Amino acid sequence: MTTPSSPPPLPIHRRIALAAPAGDAELATVAAADGILGLTAARGGTVLDLRYDLHRLGLVQVVAVLRAAGLTPSRRVWARLARFWGGFRDDNLRQQAKIVHHCCSDGIPDRH
Repeated sequence: MTTPSSPPPLPIHRRIALAAPAGDAELATVAAADGILGLTAARGGTVLDLRYDLHRLGLVQVVAVLRAAGLTPSRRVWARLARFWGGFRDDNLRQQAKIVHHCCSDGIPDRH
């Protein structure tokens, strides 16, 4: 839920490979977590397509939610690299979202 002072959701889509297929109960637990905007299982439940609000969660927190639900992320090299890269991108996007961009003419009186 968004309050008047909170920013609008910043939806992020990531795919996370799992070590074992996810069951319906685990998927329901993850889908109900605060900040998760959408969740679908692919490839027989071994890959999760996740959408989450970057203002509420980062990939590190999403992995913690998965583990709390009883799901184990894949330990394969490419899967770990993908999670690392996704976490790095999340941190950068979160920092970029905090920047207030100003036009060069904002606040400058007309000099003509």
